[in-house]
Formats: sequence, C-alpha cells, structure tokens
Amino acid sequence: LAARCPGARFDVWTFGVAFRRELLAAGVEEALAVLRSVSYDGGTDLTLLPSLLAAATATTAESLGPTVDVVLLFSDGMDSLDRRPVLAEASPPIYCVVDQAMVNLSALSALCLA
Repeated sequence: LAARCPGARFDVWTFGVAFRRELLAAGVEEALAVLRSVSYDGGTDLTLLPSLLAAATATTAESLGPTVDVVLLFSDGMDSLDRRPVLAEASPPIYCVVDQAMVNLSALSALCLA
C-alpha cells in the first residue's frame, strides 16, 4: 500500500466499547506501528461504527485536510451482542482486513457492501 500510494496519510481510530482517535494524518509506518500496539480485548460494539465514521469525517472537514477516502476496518466482525450497524449512504467505502480463521463474514460483507 505504501509503495502504491506514496504520500498517503492515515488516521487511526480504535473501537471496542467506545471509540477514539489514536493518530491523525500519519505516514504508513507510523500507522502500522500504532496498529501493532493495539490491544485486542475481544469486546466489540460494531454499532459504534456509524458514529466513528461521522467523527472521522467531521475531524477532517474541520481541519480543512483531506476527506476520508476509504476505511480499512481491522475486525473479526463479531459484535459482542451480535448487532449490525446501519451506515449512512454517504459513508466512505469500507474494506475489511482480517487475519484469523474465525470471523463473521456475513457481518463484514454487509459493511463492505453498504
């Protein structure tokens, strides 16, 4: 990704039972370092995703920086209470990244196709 998109900037947000911005307008190496340091506790509330997307979009609009072009969602798609978020039509495209065998593909597919 870094080789294909030189100069790309990344915001890193995390969520579980709440969400927060970890990094703003960082390079790829900085973003990867933060992602590697994230503690995965297993508790996820996917219904926070619409609010997180709204906050991320508002943050970039306020700073007059680039808008959110795409979302890379690192998740197993397993909501703690098996809920599914409803995304706004104006949401940026979501691409899900998984690195384990146990995932909720129907939930992740629904997010990618929203």
